[in-house]
Amino acid sequence: MFKFYILLSNPGGFFRHFSPYYSALSPEDAEVVINTTDELSKRDLVHLCNKFGVTYHITKSNGTPARGKNELLKVFLNSDNEYMVQIDGDDYLSPYGVWLYKHIASLKSVPDAICIKNGVALCMVGKMFEDAEKTVRRFFTIDEIDYEELEKNMQSRLSFEKAALFTKYHKTYYEQQLAYCEENDAHNRIVFYSRKAAQFKFDENFIVGEDTLHYFILKNQHMLGNLKFVCNDEAPATYIYNQLDGQGTVWKTTKGHIDWEWMNTFNNKVKELEEEGILHKEQLPLLKLNFTGDENFDDLKTAGLARYTAKGKSIDLPITATQKCINILLEKYGKSIEK
Repeated sequence: MFKFYILLSNPGGFFRHFSPYYSALSPEDAEVVINTTDELSKRDLVHLCNKFGVTYHITKSNGTPARGKNELLKVFLNSDNEYMVQIDGDDYLSPYGVWLYKHIASLKSVPDAICIKNGVALCMVGKMFEDAEKTVRRFFTIDEIDYEELEKNMQSRLSFEKAALFTKYHKTYYEQQLAYCEENDAHNRIVFYSRKAAQFKFDENFIVGEDTLHYFILKNQHMLGNLKFVCNDEAPATYIYNQLDGQGTVWKTTKGHIDWEWMNTFNNKVKELEEEGILHKEQLPLLKLNFTGDENFDDLKTAGLARYTAKGKSIDLPITATQKCINILLEKYGKSIEK
């Protein structure tokens, strides 16, 4: 059996998961894990779950994302389900993501864990209340970073000494992430778990970066041959980060991007894991699947499909399509390329 587990600490993101305009999850396919220290949020979430007929679990919270995720893993392991997808309440799955993960769980050979790379996020860009616009970004994909410009920007709000120190933290952070994450990403979120993968817990000592450390641990288990861990390239997107309010965990922890000490703590932990031989530069195997061409590829107009061309024809398919699948569907459904 398979289910979607939604981790919620406030009622704000509840509706997207069940709305026909977003994920359109069926209440029978999902369970809500309520993890909050706010009694009013807890009350409102229970009310919503009852109204929508969604199974819910009230779990113990210490206010950290890591505790919430560990409680969710516990709920999953106490169920009869063999596989699950974990969704942070503010984020949501695309319709394609809902289809894809249900499909994967139904296959004869199912991975223990799936992470994503080139993930997309919805963000506000521009001056708030003036010309801010909603845009889609490859949120964790690392472009070339101008550290001199970064330091200069920090100097407008911080002392020169702090700006130099925090720029150093950023440089170390991105160098480490480029070395040990997938492709050019700074973080690869794990979305799909088997019961075997769910045995590994999040480090509750970290408020930021706990999910990246968790990815490192599971990647090590894969390299040791203990887990089957694959990576999905997000084209089309399956998991959409919602950054529209601009005030997530990183914003709060950095006090509005003026205190980056968490990054130094995280960098030191990565250095420890490096010295222990737990980190791996080798990339995870990519998820590859066969498609019929009739699937729902809707990713809510975010990442989109990849275009394949051959012998004067083209077709748009997920980047995860096998070469055999591409060849068959090009022949069957491919459109002639106009010269």
